[in-house]
Amino acid sequence: SSSAPIVLEDVRHPIFLLLLEYLYTDELGSFPLDAAMELFVAADRFDVPRLRSICERRMLGSMTVDNVATVFHAADLHSAQSLR
Repeated sequence: SSSAPIVLEDVRHPIFLLLLEYLYTDELGSFPLDAAMELFVAADRFDVPRLRSICERRMLGSMTVDNVATVFHAADLHSAQSLR
């Protein structure tokens, strides 16, 4: 049998590694806001609700005038009521 790589075009490698880290350890170290936003999208895509909640809290705690529109847009796309 032959195997081919699985390509996840919309999830960057470092974000996928954070997702795997969480899935294997049920823990996640500190991570920057931009990673939280990408990880939030990945958690939504792969249906990992607790990780999604962790990312939502990180995003809420880091919200500023400069990034509120981006956070709101992500909340709207992924039906995150807590971020609205």
